[in-house]
Formats: sequence, C-alpha cells, structure tokens
Amino acid sequence: MSQVQVTAMFEMNNPDNSVDVKVWYTTNDERSLLFVKDLGKYVRQADRSERGIDFEPKFVHWSCPQCDSDFKRQNCLSDGKYCAMNHDSNSD
Repeated sequence: MSQVQVTAMFEMNNPDNSVDVKVWYTTNDERSLLFVKDLGKYVRQADRSERGIDFEPKFVHWSCPQCDSDFKRQNCLSDGKYCAMNHDSNSD
C-alpha cells in the first residue's frame, strides 16, 4: 500500500469570503499532474457560486547544475537550472 502526504494550511482572513487555493506539485510526477487537472474541474464548478476562487497551481523545482548529465536531461531544464523531483515511475 502506498502512502501520500498532503499538507494544507487554512487562513481565514478574507473579508469578502473569497477562497485562495495554491497547490504545489512537481511536473515530473504524472499523478500530481492528474490531481491538479481533476481538482481544476471542481474549482471551476465551485467558482460559479457568489464567492470567488483564486486557484493557483505552483511547481516545486530547484537548481542542480552539479548533477550528472543523464539526471539533468531527464529531470531538468536549462542545464540544471530548473529541476523536478526524480520520481520513480514504478511506484504506485
């Protein structure tokens, strides 16, 4: 059985009752991309209500110019300037 870690922070300080949603994920994990895509459907449905929803997906990345060329080719852009998590595609 695989595990998933989810962290959520809720700040209740919007006087106009709007909702700000930020989702951090890595582009190197297909499950993360599918989660954000599916979540977007629900955000669009909920955004039709009177309250506004600000949905902002964000990418987790870091710099790794010292990484070997194979890693950079598979996981990075700009010669290691922007790298995604090295996700094991065999895990479920």
